[in-house]
Amino acid sequence: MVSADQAESFAILRRQQVETDQMPESRRKLFDGGLVGRLGLNPALARRALTPVGDVWVVPGNGYIGLDVGGMSCGRTEVAARRGIVTWTSLKSGVQDLIHDLVPDGVEQVTLLAANDASTTVPVSENVYGAVLDGHFRSGRFSGPTGTVEFGPAAS
Repeated sequence: MVSADQAESFAILRRQQVETDQMPESRRKLFDGGLVGRLGLNPALARRALTPVGDVWVVPGNGYIGLDVGGMSCGRTEVAARRGIVTWTSLKSGVQDLIHDLVPDGVEQVTLLAANDASTTVPVSENVYGAVLDGHFRSGRFSGPTGTVEFGPAAS
């Protein structure tokens, strides 16, 4: 069962699971042992979100919550409920970054800033967004339940 604090902060975890929320077996293997296993993340409780740049699974756990986009990013529930969980990687072209984020309830859009100062605003759906940023990711910003949150490698 999803914990009350996670369900309170993330609407995606309040909705009923559907068959398409099931993670492929190849992704479920991330949860066997290691750090991810010790955090108590439970892939059987995952919810899948669709973004324009790929599927994302939100995975609840014991005081932790994870974001799986082929690799796992996770954090303490209380921190994610304020600041979200962001993950990014450079695409093979080397000139674009792929960014995914789990944000708390109430966040409707996120503004991303590239190293070349190009700004992109992306919509949030079911607490999640995915975007391809032209240039390398520098920082992001959203207005959430605790005010304005800045995040990313250049955010202080």
